Amino acid sequence: MRNKLIKIRKFLEFIDHPLARDIQLPKLPKRRKNVIKVEHIRKLLNDIGRLREKSRLRLKAAILLSATSGIRAEELYRLRPEILALMKELFILRPKLRKTTRIV
Repeated sequence: MRNKLIKIRKFLEFIDHPLARDIQLPKLPKRRKNVIKVEHIRKLLNDIGRLREKSRLRLKAAILLSATSGIRAEELYRLRPEILALMKELFILRPKLRKTTRIV
């Protein structure tokens, strides 16, 4: 809505219409940051205890990997065990699977 009003106002200014000065733009809503804290991750890990053993281990691994590495959700979904090259607490994603050329 705000962008449309800006365009209308610019058009009215372009044609020198007096209503251009009267158009008031709505305020932008404040964006709230989602900050995930260590306590949230601990609670999540405790809450998954009700799942089946295989699902629980995979979910714990995914949560810990995403929380400690900064990997994107899309990259995490595409991970398979054969894709990872484990080397002394470091893993490297193949270029096909990552968005940028960074080492995760």
